[in-house]
Amino acid sequence: MLNKNSKKGFKEKIVQYYIDLIKDEESSNENFWNEFFLLKANGTALKQELDKIENFDNVKKIVNILFEKSIEALQDSNQLRILNGLVTLFTISHHIFFTLKLFLCDNDENSQRIREEFVENICLLLFNDDIHSGLKSISLKLLAIITTVIKKFITANEEKI
Repeated sequence: MLNKNSKKGFKEKIVQYYIDLIKDEESSNENFWNEFFLLKANGTALKQELDKIENFDNVKKIVNILFEKSIEALQDSNQLRILNGLVTLFTISHHIFFTLKLFLCDNDENSQRIREEFVENICLLLFNDDIHSGLKSISLKLLAIITTVIKKFITANEEKI
């Protein structure tokens, strides 16, 4: 039976995969991405590992790789891979918006203009009869995510004042 002290040394396999990815060691395992999305995604652990990266270019590289591979996982017939791909996408989206604090969440005029253009373009997609329903669904979900993140970020900043 494990006690508190023995649990400290235990690391989920997915966490080791996150570490290997960050250390650029995933290429040494030809089954890395096959196994990666079969393991239960751990958004908290992924965020913690991304937070440890000090160089912005390295963070960008890792996030881009994860984004690309997660999109590939969404196209898989295995629902577990799809689920873990979605969890990974939500985690890196959260990391991009909250940790890296994109300018879209600022309250200046330029950020306000960009947010308005974003909403306008999404609305154009949603009300265009020539656009496939799948694209409309994705657009609506993206609108909900971005709006929620921006609202939470602005609310958090207002509470600090």
